[in-house]
Amino acid sequence: MLNALETRLEHANSIQMKEKYETDIKKEIKKLQRHRDFFKSLIKDSEIKDKTKIQEARRRIEDQMEKFRELEKDYKQRKLTKVVFLNQSELDNKYIFSDSDSEERKNYNSEDNSEDSDPTS
Repeated sequence: MLNALETRLEHANSIQMKEKYETDIKKEIKKLQRHRDFFKSLIKDSEIKDKTKIQEARRRIEDQMEKFRELEKDYKQRKLTKVVFLNQSELDNKYIFSDSDSEERKNYNSEDNSEDSDPTS
């Protein structure tokens, strides 16, 4: 199930589809948590003598949960990286100076420097 959801998430064409698949992943984690709790209750049950298969099933569920969490973390990190990148590119575009602006800054800076170095003031 994890591989199918991971593939769908990576190949989703729109943001809405990615969000839907992310929601599906969260639902799967909830299901796995319920199953894990069920197996934990079986392990505590004193009537069951051989608990090795139950413990193995619980471990497999916990492994799957960990994979889901890693996938979710990776997806969120990619999403955050894209947001930061987009914000940075917006800032870069916002503060582009034209050639005339740079000439004005040069003239302004040279006037400031000449005032500082003028001993008559």
